[in-house]
Amino acid sequence: MDKYYFKTSKVSAEGFYANGKMIIQKGSIANKVLLSSFPNTLIEIRNDLIEKGVLTTKGDKLLFTEDFICSSPSQASALINGSSSNGLLAWKDCSGKTLKSNLREID
Repeated sequence: MDKYYFKTSKVSAEGFYANGKMIIQKGSIANKVLLSSFPNTLIEIRNDLIEKGVLTTKGDKLLFTEDFICSSPSQASALINGSSSNGLLAWKDCSGKTLKSNLREID
């Protein structure tokens, strides 16, 4: 599994990519505010994570209290960012290369 990072001025997350899935690591910080571009299909998942305590409030952010497996890098980046997001471009390795770029090198 390869480790990736997703950071903006509002969020900071770490995760692992394996077999097409993204595992968001415990301690990752997500945006509490949902933007209008947040996919409707993820609202139920996000609310379920909050209800189960996987996501908890930390000031104006949300904190992942345990690892969470997402069905894709884009699902993971959207849950973290609070808006639609291309996970292949949002997640970067320690050298700053995108997940998309690294996957191209494998093919």
